[in-house]
Amino acid sequence: MAAPTTWNPEDDGGGINYDRSVLTAFDSRAAPYIGLAIDLDARLLWLFCPILHRWNASATANPATGVGGMSLNLTGPVTPAWGGYKPSSEVEANFGSQPFFRAAPAGFSSWDALAGSPTAFTPLSAGDGLTLSAGNLTCTVTANGGWRSVTTNNPLATGKVYFEYGPNVVDTSQGFIAGLCVSGFSKGTYPGGDGYSVGWQAEGSLYRLSGSADTFLLSTVSRFRSVRATNPRASGKRYFEITAATITDNGFIVGFGTAQADVQNYAGATASSFGYQPSTGTIYGSAPGIQVFGTLPAGGTVGIALDLDAKKLWLLNAGHDTPGVDPAAGTGGGDVSTHLSVDGVFPMLSVYEYDARNVGIANFGATPFVGAVPAGFLAWDGIFLPPTAARVQVFVMA
Repeated sequence: MAAPTTWNPEDDGGGINYDRSVLTAFDSRAAPYIGLAIDLDARLLWLFCPILHRWNASATANPATGVGGMSLNLTGPVTPAWGGYKPSSEVEANFGSQPFFRAAPAGFSSWDALAGSPTAFTPLSAGDGLTLSAGNLTCTVTANGGWRSVTTNNPLATGKVYFEYGPNVVDTSQGFIAGLCVSGFSKGTYPGGDGYSVGWQAEGSLYRLSGSADTFLLSTVSRFRSVRATNPRASGKRYFEITAATITDNGFIVGFGTAQADVQNYAGATASSFGYQPSTGTIYGSAPGIQVFGTLPAGGTVGIALDLDAKKLWLLNAGHDTPGVDPAAGTGGGDVSTHLSVDGVFPMLSVYEYDARNVGIANFGATPFVGAVPAGFLAWDGIFLPPTAARVQVFVMA
């Protein structure tokens, strides 16, 4: 059985972040996570940033094959480290206690697995003005005072290990440095600020590492970016919904696209995709005959019914009557044949970078829909679910 459809962080244009379910996507200048792969025997380090979708900013670097690693200038057992500068900067660490955003490279284990016990930041290692929370897996700068760092328990000397840092907040001074350290590192500096550590700053600077400074953590160009979902469909009648949790300055577009659609732009920017801007009622692409239900406020849900055999699409104000639009009867739909591919299409969401002010929540059939699935149509994931109002809910009071 195929895995449920989600947004695909490995198939976006950068500047998009996600919740743990990977069904909520929102604009963000920060990457959703940083992957660190370390070969402690070969003393090599690889950094993965989803904005570039590359290890060490190289098209060929790959920890699984041992190619393109940066020399790790440290001797002895190593521990993860993080440095923050201004108040509000915050990191969320995942050493293997929950699923990774990106699967560990082949041959690499999580830090927890290799250590044999849970790994977390340690209060005694935290510099002044740092506060730990969420089981000591989140660290927040809470006071001014310059750079300060935190390290973890469970140092490792050998093996191939992987972990991730989530940049929850990056301050305006790029005061976010991910790194590694050995015994002797000072919590009053930043990773890479002394001879016992290495570091990688948000804007791309490397400290005591030799590599490409293009491995940046932040996106600095404001523009539309898109993400494709994981599972394409090439035939049949399919339905899915995207809720516009928040919309800012019309920076929110829903639609679909082929594998060739440009994720560095909005859905509908080229013939390989189609888009609908619900806050303005604007169509991007060609859909002769389509009826648009008007504008949708923040909190509303767009229902998208797609008949891939008839090559027609319908836009629905999910949970409300959409006059003149009836996918089951074939009325109110538009011809989207110019945007389809024999290899199938993917649901798409496009957001403009405003730092989490355009937020879309997708439902491909894993939970009850807001609106009714049109007669004859299936959820994108092939499961029929009636709308929330039609389901019986049972609450058990403990």
